[in-house]
This record gives sequence, structure tokens and C-alpha cells, in this order.
Amino acid sequence: MRRSTRASAGLAVLLVLATGTALFSSPERVAASDDTVTTVLQPGWNLAGWTEAEASIEAIFDDIPQLEIAYDWDAESQRFRLATRTDEGAQGDLTTLSPGMGLWLWLRGDESFTWSRPLVPRAADTPLHEGWNLAVWVGGEDVAAREALLDIEHILMTARDAGGRELGSLRRGDTLWLRVSAPREWWQPPVEPLVYELPGIEFSGDFSPEEQATLRADVEDVVAYFARRFDVGVSDLTIRYIQESTSGGGLSKCGDYAVRRVRLLGEECFGFLAHEYAHAIQDKIGHTYPRWLAEGVANRWDHQYKAHTGTLTYDEHFAHMVVPRSQTIEVPLLTHWNKGPLYQYTPEAYFLAQLGTEFLVDSAGERSLYNFFALLTRREDWTSTFLEAFGIGIYQFSESFEEYREKIAPMFRRLSGTIVSADSKPVGDVLVHVYTIEEEARSLVWEEQALSGFDGSFSVVTPGGSVALEVNCPHSGGGWYAGDGLSLDPKDVAPVIIDRGGSPGIVIRLPVTQEEALRVPCSSSTLVEYTVLGSNGEPLPRIEMVFIQGRPDGGVTSQERTTAPGGMVAFPVGLPSGVWITIDPETKCPAPRAYEGSVLLGRVDIGGGFSPSQYWTPPNTTFVGVEAENVGDRTIMINFPEDCI
Repeated sequence: MRRSTRASAGLAVLLVLATGTALFSSPERVAASDDTVTTVLQPGWNLAGWTEAEASIEAIFDDIPQLEIAYDWDAESQRFRLATRTDEGAQGDLTTLSPGMGLWLWLRGDESFTWSRPLVPRAADTPLHEGWNLAVWVGGEDVAAREALLDIEHILMTARDAGGRELGSLRRGDTLWLRVSAPREWWQPPVEPLVYELPGIEFSGDFSPEEQATLRADVEDVVAYFARRFDVGVSDLTIRYIQESTSGGGLSKCGDYAVRRVRLLGEECFGFLAHEYAHAIQDKIGHTYPRWLAEGVANRWDHQYKAHTGTLTYDEHFAHMVVPRSQTIEVPLLTHWNKGPLYQYTPEAYFLAQLGTEFLVDSAGERSLYNFFALLTRREDWTSTFLEAFGIGIYQFSESFEEYREKIAPMFRRLSGTIVSADSKPVGDVLVHVYTIEEEARSLVWEEQALSGFDGSFSVVTPGGSVALEVNCPHSGGGWYAGDGLSLDPKDVAPVIIDRGGSPGIVIRLPVTQEEALRVPCSSSTLVEYTVLGSNGEPLPRIEMVFIQGRPDGGVTSQERTTAPGGMVAFPVGLPSGVWITIDPETKCPAPRAYEGSVLLGRVDIGGGFSPSQYWTPPNTTFVGVEAENVGDRTIMINFPEDCI
């Protein structure tokens, strides 16, 4: 019996959409109040909507005793999902009810049922996917369809009521089929205008009245978006727009949030308002903690807001930004975020954290992210709150997420090796190019490059799979890595396989002695050599340094090097814009980057054109007893305490 009912439902829906012929009478709707929707359901099939907060499928079977079968339409995959009542409870692939979801409901018996349910603001937020969508109207009563659908008119291809007819006027609780040409978040106009108080806005710099008006409008849009989405606003907040020319170098990055204060630096950073305001929401309802989840959720909400404004669809953002940028981090998410500020405050780290939110939403639903912060009353309770909000412990999450990540955005692998001479001695300053081998296209695609250190070692993060290596050493016999030597013919390439564990350390042997290689360095035309000195002019060996440069896309180019016995260190031309040095916060002496509790306290500007306004720096970075200065074009002087070296 149930089997034939299920089949008839699917056939009926297809006929309705294809022919526009009404096969079922719509359920009767009772006049709705501002916070409830009431529908009189008839025996047999009904099309109605879920307007309550997100809940498990069991909730609707508890609400409606005669309900036997429920279908929804999964717009993302363009298929139906089913839940049926059984003695053991609801079964099927429809497990979660979301606000604004349209439902086909089959009631047994011969009596009607009056179904009253709450109406939450989130029901007005309808994510539309390309193709058919089944939505619920929760706006005003007797609203003309053209007016109701004006916001999506440019992508709307077809609109039908429950019976497959052209839409006339809409009443709250009506279900409608919408076919759209592109994904879009549809905000239904509210019954009553939302009332919320705007945060304070300050301008530091020479902003014209027109610019101020535009930025104020941006604030209004962001605040309205979050107010409608979460029914929350943060009015006891100050948003400060700062022009680069007036910053005085005081800000550490593009924008930041502290308790009830948002700062945005420079025109290129004003677009991060939604991200920082998301932190204000988190802070108001709970805490902005842990940092990886707070930043990942803020990134997600920010780009969902941008999708709402039509800037970029969320799917496009996910495919072109989240996935590729997450792949460049070669360690697990939680391991990376436990490394410290230099590793946390990068676009790549934020995107990896956002990928973590994608996993959580897939398993626990979109609302679970908001619920986590709302439940977090004390920071120290975050792991138990995590379990409560997402239904998974943090350790299980870490393991399961990395499996998910391997399928969605497999991390890049570390390729390491050593350059040696014909007499088996290490050779530094050799440039190694890494190419991905495209088997089907029978081509090589350049990915990255690495420079060998004074001990001959090199290391680079690159996509997994099969790669080819080219040694850029024309003066001393360069060529393609061929396994047992170098070859000038790329057909002789020996592929290096990089699996999940990375590549074993390979040895590339040059056809010259160390003396011959050092006479004319392989990359002499591309290197700049620096000498690192102490406060008394003495060379400083074994100092771990990170030379960095901000990329136009917001990423970071970096080279990690350790000074040689004479204090010498070399990096490619054009790379250094600044130098980070890790020190022990207690002794103020140099410390390995892996030192637990170490912090980054020194920054040296090298060359021209570098300033904090053009590149982020880790927050709370100060010199605190350790100063560094650029003495000459190729000399860096660092004033460590005398007992350090």
C-alpha cells in the first residue's frame, strides 16, 4: 500500500509540473498571525511548509498524528527525499526539517487536521538552487506574485502554485514551485519592517560625504542581513573606517574585532565588514572561541552575505577559494591552528577553518553553527559545547574531518630532498622547479619552486600525485631529474610520486664538484644575499628566519631559512618584504619556530614599498626588548640580549 502511494506521489508531481494540471486540491489555510501559520490538512496528499526552527523529522510526525509519509524536494541534487512513519520511528533519507522547507504530506483516515506551527524569521531566508525549488511563502497576506518575486525576477524561469497553476496572489503558508537559472539566496520581504538599532560608525581620514554615505549604507545592509537571518543585532558596537594615510602603522592587519569594536583599514579592506560583524554576533550570543571555529564561521557567514548581495555565489566561492587555498596547508586543521599567530592569521588558515564548517553543516545542519556560540557560556567549556551542538566530539571531528578533507580538498604534500655535487657534498642556492605531470594531456604544469639551503636541502609544498623536477643550474649542469642524474631531455624525467605521507627525501646529484658548483652558483642571477649581525657587529649563525611577501590575492609567499656560520642567508630577488624571527618570550633569545609558547616579536622591513597597510602582521606583535634594523642594503642587525648568543 505504501509502495503504491509513494509511486503515485512522484508521478503526480511530475504531471503537475509538466502539464500545469491540478491533481490535488490545496489544503485550506487559516488566517495567520504574525508569529504562527495554520493549515487545515486533508486526508491524502497535501502540500504545506515547515516554518518552525530546524528540527529532526520526528517533530512533524509528533505534530500530526495522521501523518504517514513526508516528502521534501532536495533542490541541490534535484530529487525527492522521503520519510515514513514506522513502529520504530521515522525512517528514510529525509532526516532534518529546515525553516522554509516545502513538504508533501500524506495523511491517513478520513478526517482533516488543523496544523498550527510557529513562524520563525529564518523561514523567510530561502536558498534557491539552479533548477526546481519547493519553497514556502511566509510574507504578507494577499501579496501579488510579481511583487513577492521581484527580488529574483532576473533568474526566475517558472513559478507555479501547489496545483501547478500560474501564481496569482500569495497568502502566508502557500507553497510554490520556483525554477531558477542560477543559485540565489531569496529573502522574502517581511510582514512588518524590521526594527533594529545601527552600531556607531566612525571615520578616521579624509572621507568625502559621498564615501561616508556609501559606507553607512554598507553597514545598514550587513546589520539588516544578520538581523533577518538570526534575529540578532549588535548596537553597542563601534565600526571604525580608517584610511591608510591616517593609520600610522598602528594596525596589524586588514581588519579586526575586539569587544564591541570593529576596525577596517584601507578601501580594499572595507569589504570585510560582514566577517568582522559576524564576530560581533558570536561575541554577543556567546564567545568568539575557539579561534579556528570563530574565524571559519565568520568566513562562511561573510561569503553567504556576499552571495546574498549577488557578488559571488557561495558555490563559486567554495570551488575557487575555499578548496584550493585549503589544500596548501599540509597538516591537519587543529594541528595548524595550534601552531601560533603566524600560522593562524593567514587567508589559507581561514579557508581551511571554513572547510571545517562545511563538514559540520553537512552533518549537523546550518543552524548548528549559530547554536554552538549561543550555547557557549564559558570558553573553557567549548569541547563539551561542541559535542552538544554538533553531536560529535572534538577528537572524532578531527579524524572524520581529515577523511572528508581528503575527498573534497586533499592537502598538498611536502616534497623534500637534497642537492649534492658529483663528489657527494651538499650544494646550496640551487633552484628546483616542481611540475605536475598531466598524464592525459601528456604535459607538465609548473606548480612551485624551492631553493636549496647551505646544507643542500630543499623543501616545497605541492599537489600530490606524480611530479617532475627541473634543476635551474645552467652554469653547472642543470636539467631534469632522471633518477640517477640529470638530463636535458624532458622525456627522460623520472616521476616522483607524492602520496598522503609526502615524498621520501630524494637526492639530486649535479654533474660537477662542490668547488665547481660554488664557483658560479646555480641561481646567482636570482639570489640576494644578506648578512645577519648582532648589536656589536658580530655574525649571528643558526638564526631561523622567515622572509615574507604579501601577494596581490591576499596570500603569502615565504621562504624559511637558517643563517650559515658566517651569518649569511640568501633569498630570491623580489621575495623579501619583511623578516619574521621567532624568539623565546621569557629570555628574548632566538628560539626554533616549533618552540612551544614562542612568539613572533621582530619584524624587519627590507627594501622599499613595504608597510603594515599593505600586508598583515600577527596581532599583538611588539618588539619587547628585541629590536632589529636594516643597517645596509644587504645587512640586518638584531639587538638580542648579550647572553643569548
